[in-house]
Amino acid sequence: MDVKVRKVQLIVDQVDSLPTLPVVATRVLALATSDQTSVRDLSDIIESDPSLTSRILALVNSASFGGVRAQVSTVSRACSLLGFEAIRNSVLSLKVFDLFSRKGHNAYRTSFDRRAFWKHSLAVAAASQLIARTVRGVNPDEAFVAGLLHDIGKVALDFVLPKTFDQVVRRVKSHCTTFADAENRILGVDHTVIGKRLTENWDFPEKLIKVIWLHHQEAAHLPGNLQGRELVRVVGLADLLAREQRIGMGSPMSSAEAAATLADQLGIAPSHLETIGKKLHAAVAEHVRIMGLENSDEQTLFYESVQNANAELGVVNDRLMAATRHLHRQKRHADLLLRMGRSLAEARSMRHLLDDLCRTMAEWVQTEVCAVYVLGDGRGFIEGTLRTPQGRPAEHFVFENDVGEALPLRPMSSPHEHFGLARAERDEAWLFERFGTVMGEGPFFTLPIFAHDERLGAFVFSWPDPKTPPRDQDCRDLEILAGAAGLNISLLYQREQTVRMLESLAEASRQASEAREELLRKRNLASVGAMAAGAAHEINNPLAVISGRAQILAETEDDPKKRRALDIIAEQAQRASDIISDLMSFARPPSAKRRPTDLAVVVRKVVATQADRLADKNVAVEALGCDEPLVVDIDGEQLSWAIEELVTNAAYACQAGGRITVALEPDRDNDRLGLAVTDTGEGMDHETLSKACNPFFSGRSAGRGRGLGLPKVQRIAEAHGASLRLDSATGQGTSVRLLFDWPAGGAETPSAATSEAY
Repeated sequence: MDVKVRKVQLIVDQVDSLPTLPVVATRVLALATSDQTSVRDLSDIIESDPSLTSRILALVNSASFGGVRAQVSTVSRACSLLGFEAIRNSVLSLKVFDLFSRKGHNAYRTSFDRRAFWKHSLAVAAASQLIARTVRGVNPDEAFVAGLLHDIGKVALDFVLPKTFDQVVRRVKSHCTTFADAENRILGVDHTVIGKRLTENWDFPEKLIKVIWLHHQEAAHLPGNLQGRELVRVVGLADLLAREQRIGMGSPMSSAEAAATLADQLGIAPSHLETIGKKLHAAVAEHVRIMGLENSDEQTLFYESVQNANAELGVVNDRLMAATRHLHRQKRHADLLLRMGRSLAEARSMRHLLDDLCRTMAEWVQTEVCAVYVLGDGRGFIEGTLRTPQGRPAEHFVFENDVGEALPLRPMSSPHEHFGLARAERDEAWLFERFGTVMGEGPFFTLPIFAHDERLGAFVFSWPDPKTPPRDQDCRDLEILAGAAGLNISLLYQREQTVRMLESLAEASRQASEAREELLRKRNLASVGAMAAGAAHEINNPLAVISGRAQILAETEDDPKKRRALDIIAEQAQRASDIISDLMSFARPPSAKRRPTDLAVVVRKVVATQADRLADKNVAVEALGCDEPLVVDIDGEQLSWAIEELVTNAAYACQAGGRITVALEPDRDNDRLGLAVTDTGEGMDHETLSKACNPFFSGRSAGRGRGLGLPKVQRIAEAHGASLRLDSATGQGTSVRLLFDWPAGGAETPSAATSEAY
C-alpha cells in the first residue's frame, strides 16, 4: 500500500474511533423524523437534559429566531413554535458543540484556538441564516446548523491528531495559505473529507453532509444533480463573508470576486450582501452568549475582528517586505549581470575589463580598497587592477613569473567551496608586500574567481564595517558577482583566442592564395616555355633560310627599290629570330652560376653605364647604399642584366625626364637584403600593376615591347631564391624590389668576393 494512502487510512481510522453523539441527540433525531412523534414526546426528551433545556429556551427567545412577542418559558411551547426540524437542528448543533468543546481532552497545547474556531463557525451559521431568508427553497434554520458545522472536520482533526494539526495551523499563519492546502500538504487529506466521514458515522441528514464536504468547492464545479445545491452555495457565501469580517479563526484568505459570483448565482444584490455583513457582528454576539462561549458583546467582537485583520495584515506585510527585499536583490543581480555584459562588450582588452570589474566590486561592497587580478597564460604572470581611497587613480599592475608560479591554489573539497570568502593575508601576501602602504587597514577578504572549476584569479577587498563581518546573504551575493566575473573573463579569453585564430586563418588564407597564384603563374610560365621552345624549333630554320636568301638576292639585285625590300625582309627575319631567341631564353633560362659577389660593385657598374646612356634623355640614374661591400651568393652576369632591364623600363616611364635610383637596402635584423629600382615616372594603375609580370604583357604602345622583361627578371630572382615586389600608383612612380636572403654564405670579406660582375 502506498505510504500516503496508508497515512490517510490511519487518520480516518482515528476519526472513526471518536465518541458518538450523546443519547439525547440520537433520541431527538429519531423522534424528529418519526410521523408518530408528538410535541409532548419531544419536549420530554429535551427536558431530561437541564443544560439543553435552558439553551433551547434561550435560542427560541433570541432575535435570530425572533418574531415571538411573548417570552417563551416552556420547552413544549418552544417545540410548537420552532417545529420539529428546527428543534432537531438546534439539538444537533448544541450537542456537537458540547462534544468538541470539552477541555483537557489531551495534554498537548496546540495553536488551534477552539474558542476562535467556534466564533467563526457561529459567524458562518448566522450569515447562512441571514442569507437563506432571501433565497427561495433554503430553510434558514437548516442553513444555521449547516453553517455552524461546516468546518467540523477541523476540530475533529485537532481532537485526534493535536500535534500534527498544530503544524497545519502554524503553516496557515506563516504562509498565509488555506487550511485545505496546509492539511493536504501535511496530512494528505483535508477537513472537508474528514467532516464528511464523521457526519456519515453520526447519521446526519444528507444535506448537512454535502455542505460539510463541498462548501469550499467553486459553484461551477458542483454536480448539476446535487441535492441541496443552493444550501451549499449559501454556506460557501457565508464562509466568505465571515472571513471578510475576520470573526473568529478562519482561513486568512478570502476572495471578494468569489463572494460576488456566489451572490449573483443566488440572486442576492451587492447592497443586500453589504447589509448582511453589517448585521453579522450583532447576530454572532447573541449566539456566543447562547452557546456560553464567553460574555462577548457586539463591540467586543468588532474589536476582535479588527485585531484579527491587523494580525493577518502584519503577516502579509512581513511577506511583502521579504518579497520586496528578494526582488530588490534580484534586480540588483540583474543590473549587475547587465552591467558586466556591457563591460564585456565594450572591453578592448583584459585591462579595461579588470578596471570595470574592480569598480563594480567596490561599488557592490561599498568599500574604498579593492583589487582584482587574473592569472596569465600558464600562470606565469599576474595582471590586475587596484583601487584605493577616493582621489587616487586606479593602478594597473603586472607581476612576473615568480609571483604567478608561487600563487597557492588550494584544492576544492566540494563544488561550492571555492566561492567562500577567506581572509586575504595568507594567499595574497605578494599583494600586500607591494601595495600594503596604500591599502590601509582591513579586514581584507579574498574571493576566488572561477570558471568551469578553473581558478582564473580573485578579488581582494576591505570590508567596510570591521565590527560586522559578511553575512550569509552577503556571501551569496558575492558568489553571484564572482560567477559573473569569471564568466566575463572566460568569455574575453575566448574572444581574444577567437580573434587570434581568425587572424591566423586570414593570414593562412592569404598565404594560400598567394601560393595558389604563384603555382598558377609558374604553370602558365611552363606552358609558355614549352610553347616557345616548340615554336622556336619549328620557326628558326625557315627564318634562317628566308634571311639568307633575302641577303643573296639583295647582293645580286640592281634595282634599288627591290634591294631595299630584300634588306627589309632580311632585317625582319632577323628581328623574328631575335624574338625566338628571347622566347627560348625565357622558356629555358640558363641556371644561375652563383658565387660570392660584391653586389655593390655590380650595381655601381650598371648605374654608370645606364647613366651615360640616358644622359641625353634628361633622366638621372643614381646608386644608393653602395658605398660599403655587400657580399652575397649571386650570378653577377644574370643580376647585372636584370638591373639593366629594370632601369630600361624605368627610363621608359620617365620619358618627360625624371630620376631613377638603384638602392641596396640591407636588413641585418631580419637577415634580408633588398635591391630596389625606383623611378619618378608616370606609374601604373591597379590593373596594369596586377598584369605587369605576365609574359607578353607590356604597358608600352604596340610594337614597342615584347612583355618579357619583368617576367625574365622575376625568373632570375627566383633562381637566386629572391622574391620580386612591385609598388606603383598612377602619377607617383614605380618601385621594383628584389629581396634576397643575406648573408647567404660565401665570402665574408671583400677580398674573398669577385670584384668583377662579368
